[in-house]
Amino acid sequence: MSSDRRGYVIALVAALVVLVGSMALAAGYVVTHRGTTVAGDREINGFGPGAGFGMMGNTDRSSGDGAVSLAQAQSSAKDWVAKNAPGAIVDDGVTMPMGYVFTVTQDNQIVARVMVNDDTGQVAVRTWITPSPTPSATG
Repeated sequence: MSSDRRGYVIALVAALVVLVGSMALAAGYVVTHRGTTVAGDREINGFGPGAGFGMMGNTDRSSGDGAVSLAQAQSSAKDWVAKNAPGAIVDDGVTMPMGYVFTVTQDNQIVARVMVNDDTGQVAVRTWITPSPTPSATG
């Protein structure tokens, strides 16, 4: 085999290895993140800027002065639970820089975290395929 051909074969094999590796990583990502959803038509991984919950804007969200109040956000969280996890309990919520976060529990297990943007009222949810122990049960 000529040295030119050998170089092409090596490059082709390397490209194939990269392609197969990328496909394996993508499949692994889908399997591990299949419980992460946003109310609506997008999927996200946790609560990042892709969900519209970034640290942009001039509102000091940590003081709770957004357009959506804690009570309104809790109502939205309870609406999500009523539709998607009947019988689960929503906690009082925590004010965060990007809005409010509510922990949803059922049978002393965390089954979801509901995030409500305090500017838009948009609801994002992170669910668990296998429930997580509640912080009080582990501590």
